Parts: sequence; structure tokens; C-alpha cells
Amino acid sequence: MNIQTQSTTCGRCLKVEPQRRARLLNNQANELVKSGRYHEALQLYMEALRFSPQMPELYYNVGVALAVMERFEEARIALYKSKQLGLDVKAFPVDLYLAFCEAKVDNFEKAKRLVPELSQESEETFTARIEKLLESRNSKHDKENDG
Repeated sequence: MNIQTQSTTCGRCLKVEPQRRARLLNNQANELVKSGRYHEALQLYMEALRFSPQMPELYYNVGVALAVMERFEEARIALYKSKQLGLDVKAFPVDLYLAFCEAKVDNFEKAKRLVPELSQESEETFTARIEKLLESRNSKHDKENDG
């Protein structure tokens, strides 16, 4: 192997390593979330973002943790950032979490645009239905990951 090839290979290793660290931190944080330790999980998610600031799943996880901690304004920012970075919206219920956060900060028009099938509901019913959808989605996800 010549020096040119070796430096290219090492350059690729350096690029992969931060992403690998970010994924490991993300996985550790996800385990903390399962046990309800959201504050600790949030710290790990934020550390992971230092290693991989363009990873949409990290912003999604930050947003969910913040939403659970009732920090809705901050959660909205993280969730919108996850979408901006190309989060797979079919795999992650980002619009449900965004609608929930928008409703919690009294921005019902925006919330209802995110979940149009519930747009005719009253504000109170809308928020309750979103909560139920998120609960059922999360319990289904937990069962899939336990099996």
C-alpha cells in the first residue's frame, strides 16, 4: 500500500468514526429512554450531535425527549430540524410529535395541518387523539423491539 492510498483510507476512517460514536451514544440514550431517564438520555443525544450534527434521527430523538419533558418550544425546533435533514417520515412519527408540540403551544392551525385527518376535531379532542396515536405507536414499537 502506498502513502497516497494509506492516507485516503485513514481519511475515510476518521469520517466514519464520529458517526459510529454518534450511533453508539444514540443507542445508549435510547436505552435510558426505555427506563424513563429522559434528562440523561437528552445529554447523550446532545453529545452524539457533536459527533454527527447532520444525523436526522438524533434531532428526532432530541425532540421526542424534550416533548416528554414538556419543553415543547425546544422540541419543535429539533423535530423540524430532523425533517429538514431528511428524516424518513414513514419510519418515524415526526408529524404526530410536531402536531402534539404545536398544540401544546396553542398553535392549533399548524398542528391540524400536520395531521389533516384530525383537522375537524376540537382543540381538546385533537390533542387527546394525538396523545393516543403516539401512545399506541410507541407501545407497538416497544413490542417490536422486545421480540
